[in-house]
Amino acid sequence: MKESGSGTISRVGSKGNSFQMQETEDKWFGAFNMSQLQDAKVGDKVEFFYESRNKDGRTFHNISGNIKKVATAESTTGSSSVTPISATLPTKDISIIRQSSTTNAVKFAELMIQQGKKYDEEQLMKLIKGVRESFVKYSSLQDTEDDDKEPNEGVVALKAAQ
Repeated sequence: MKESGSGTISRVGSKGNSFQMQETEDKWFGAFNMSQLQDAKVGDKVEFFYESRNKDGRTFHNISGNIKKVATAESTTGSSSVTPISATLPTKDISIIRQSSTTNAVKFAELMIQQGKKYDEEQLMKLIKGVRESFVKYSSLQDTEDDDKEPNEGVVALKAAQ
């Protein structure tokens, strides 16, 4: 039996043929053909029909026909904005970026200590968290507006130490 669905896309699957909506975070809606999604992206408001099927104890919500974009991400935000990495990357990739960024933030802190900087435990954790957040932002392409500016002195020091 066909059901109707509508809402704002909050996450697109890694293969680009499925999505979740803010209104139904527990459901993935999938298309047999990517063209059914009409190039919809995170933030787009959509309407569509789907059929739910049970197979091997799992429920699949299969899109019937093409979805209809009611509003695009650009028109709903009023200006361009950065898409959160959780909306664009699979959880595994986010985890890898965070692990790598934490490792490099610790290396940065070690370099600063070798250069004579003194930190108590609270200051050191604050430094590591701040540097890690910068590395996560950079690694996930969320700081593209800063690409034309001078490099961060911490990044320059870390590269020099390698």
